[in-house]
Amino acid sequence: SVSMLGQGAFQGCEKLKSVKLPKYIKDLKSYLFSYCSALPEIEIPETVTQIGTEVFWNCHSLSEIHLPDALKVISNDVADGQHKYQVTYRGIHFSAGTDAGTCVYMIDNYNFHVTLPIDKKISILIQMYQKNPDEERLLQYLKGKDFLIEVVLLISENQTAVIREIVSAGQLIPKGAVDKMIRLA
Repeated sequence: SVSMLGQGAFQGCEKLKSVKLPKYIKDLKSYLFSYCSALPEIEIPETVTQIGTEVFWNCHSLSEIHLPDALKVISNDVADGQHKYQVTYRGIHFSAGTDAGTCVYMIDNYNFHVTLPIDKKISILIQMYQKNPDEERLLQYLKGKDFLIEVVLLISENQTAVIREIVSAGQLIPKGAVDKMIRLA
């Protein structure tokens, strides 16, 4: 049985429409599916622990990627910034262009001092809170000044969709505080 595929094994296969990866593969090598522009979906086996550089680069037909829970390493530039893929990892959804690795790192390590677009970061934080509202490291960050500064920046940028997410998540920000911040911004 196949347990490894070489770097760029399917790179440039523009007519490739489906592929079934081997059940025991552990590593998606760099450029594996780069420029497979007709590939609409791919199922990544739960055994995969590493995803290399530009694996899904210019996969125009691909819209969704489910990352396995066993994942330990993922390149930040797994996909190009022009095509946003909906990614699911550990039940958390986010769009990924050139920052998938940072998102996965934040989710896995509860390290919230990462460089991400603020709206994406807060959306992930809210989902993490909804899945595990008693996680101490997450609560500490959400109650701190950095989170409030990020919310104020969202308000000043008029990011209403994310602000609605914060309000609907409840208890992340004291009742009435968002209205007060909006008035101040």
